[in-house]
Amino acid sequence: MTKSEDNAQENDKAACSGNASSTAKPDVVGDLEQLGKLRETGMISEDEFQAMKAKLLFS
Repeated sequence: MTKSEDNAQENDKAACSGNASSTAKPDVVGDLEQLGKLRETGMISEDEFQAMKAKLLFS
């Protein structure tokens, strides 16, 4: 196995374990937009929306 193949395997393992330095961050804006749509359609109440929004923003 070549050195680049070894590095690729290590990167794959890190990505799977969540230890990769380039892990994706949560899409807070997208999640908020989705919550807003759920609220607008009546799928969740205003109170539920506010609670979920606070959890997204402050966690």
